[in-house]
Parts: sequence; C-alpha cells; structure tokens
Amino acid sequence: MKLEASSRGLAITALLALGCSDKPSGTVDDDHPSADASIPDGEDDGTDHGEGDGTVGDDGGEVAPHGGFLHARGHDIVDGNDQPIILRGFGLGEWLNIEAYFIDLPDEDVGTASKPSWSHTHIRERLTELAGQEATDEFYARWLDNVITEEDVAQYAGWGVNSIRVSLNWHWLTSEKGTYLEAGFERVDKIIEWGAKYGVYMILVLHAAPGGQGNELMADVSDGNPRLFTEPETYQPWAIELWKNIAARYADSEWVGGYDLLDEPLPPSESNEDVRQLYEKMTEAIRAVDPNHM
Repeated sequence: MKLEASSRGLAITALLALGCSDKPSGTVDDDHPSADASIPDGEDDGTDHGEGDGTVGDDGGEVAPHGGFLHARGHDIVDGNDQPIILRGFGLGEWLNIEAYFIDLPDEDVGTASKPSWSHTHIRERLTELAGQEATDEFYARWLDNVITEEDVAQYAGWGVNSIRVSLNWHWLTSEKGTYLEAGFERVDKIIEWGAKYGVYMILVLHAAPGGQGNELMADVSDGNPRLFTEPETYQPWAIELWKNIAARYADSEWVGGYDLLDEPLPPSESNEDVRQLYEKMTEAIRAVDPNHM
C-alpha cells in the first residue's frame, strides 16, 4: 500500500504497523491483558491439551476436566456433570471492540457531537478518511488475525484459565436489523472452537449494542448519546433480535459459557427498571431458541 509521507501518513503508517505486527506486546492494563501478556521465557508447561482436557492449576497439577453446558445451581455455577466449577479468566482486551487506550489514542470516555470520543466506529471513520478504504480494511483484517490466535488460547489454558470473556461489537455481526454478517460470526465461531479444543469456556458479551447502551466510547458511542435507550423503538428490537440470532447459532455449543447481555448499560434515566425491562425481553428472545445457556 502507498501512503503519503506526511505527518498524517506517518501516523497512519504507525497505526497500520500495529495491526500488521505478528503479535502486540506488553500489557495494556490490569483489567485488559493483551494477547502477549508478559510471562517468563521458557515456562511453557508442555501440556498437550486435548479436546476438553483439564488445565494446569496453581500447584502445577492438572485441574479436573469440565464439559457440558454451564448452569446455575443455587448460588453455584456447575458444569454439565453437575460439578461445581470456579471460573478463572479475563476479557480479551478489545479484539472485536477497539477502544482508544488500546492503540494509544486519547482515552476520554464521553464525547459530544462537536468533540467525539475515540470510539470503535470513530476510529474506523478517521482511519478511512486518512488512509483510504483499502488500507483501513487491511488494518482491521490484520488486527483480527493477529491480536488473538489459537496459540494465545492454548497459552491461557496453560496458565490455568478456563474462561474468557469475548467482547462483541454489533458492527461485526449485523449491518441493520435482520441482516447478519457471516464473516463476523465466523470469527466468533473460531474462538469458540479454540476454547473447546483447550478446555476454555467463552462467555459472549455484547460490549457495544446497536445504538449504544451507555454514553461512553466503550459502548461504541462517540457523541455521548446512548440511542439504545434514547431511541428505543429503533434500537431495542434490533438488539433483541441480534441476541436471538447469536443464541440460535450457539445454542448447542457446550463451550459457550454463557451470555452477558450488555456491558455497563447506562440509560440517561439511570433507572434499573429501564435496564431490567430490556433484559427481560432479551432473555425471553434467547430462551425461545436456546434453553441451554446462562
């Protein structure tokens, strides 16, 4: 690809280089470890993790293998064998929902129409404006290919991780109500396959719902307007239908650990009831196609 050798071009070149690298390095912060979070060299445990194998525990011994759909029993989470399980894991940074801090952009959570925050969509729009559509598409393809790989999931399992929270942005899965994007779902399919291979449950969270469930950039809202709640007649049916589609696709996937309906929902009313009503509708839609998952 050709980019002008200007300050803008150099900035975009640096950003593209991040997406093109074999593996991002270092740790972003304590809550968002990168795919290459630091561990001492030479500490690969050498375990051959077969389908549904146990993982290595803190004492170096193998954790009892689990399998089957996770479900609640009283206050406990149990596996398909009705055995209690303690979930050990973390979120995948922002593989499918890029936030400003992840690529060293200003991390101002709440933007306005005149001064938008660096949300996932705003980042993509600016990249397209500065680098063009072809370069932007290449950046995101390489980002998706390299930020999280099968080798990462295998390494996590070697650390004793048995669950990963996968943040989803609606843009990868749907372009409009009733229209779904197979390429985005195939990315989710793949990480679930890796989880099954190495004994790691994948917990799917709608981190950025259609319209945005909060006023911050993490919900892919750049102007501070959470349209999921301010324009509910447009966006809530869309979000509900999206969850129904996700649930129908993964209803029989035992290594999907569960569904986290919305990340940090914050309606302008700050009313729990507004959130509860939406959750009940989402749950009803999910249960119509998937009786298996939490």
